[in-house]
Amino acid sequence: MSFVVDFHRDDSVLDFLEVRRILELAATAMASRMSRPAIVGLEQILSSVDADSSVEDFVAADIQFHRQIAVGSGNPVLAALLDSLTAPTQRTRIWRAVIQSSAVLLSAPRYPLRSAQ
Repeated sequence: MSFVVDFHRDDSVLDFLEVRRILELAATAMASRMSRPAIVGLEQILSSVDADSSVEDFVAADIQFHRQIAVGSGNPVLAALLDSLTAPTQRTRIWRAVIQSSAVLLSAPRYPLRSAQ
């Protein structure tokens, strides 16, 4: 799957981000059955970045984290859809993080991950 996005239109990027958020909520709900080792993997991704990490490293970890949750949903179509939305929004997220500087890194939630098991 692939999408063509006109990044010269701000509303197009916002539409992609909105769809990604909607799909990520569904993936998160479905991933609540992830195994303990998968959750440990998510925790390792989270601990790989901190307030001193570069914006690029933070966004890369964020993408990896969300990809693992999508895979953990157990639905390969949902995971593929979310993966296809990553590239079009990655540059926008890096640019936003650069503009907002440390606000993005410091405000990232650090909630403990829990398995539904």
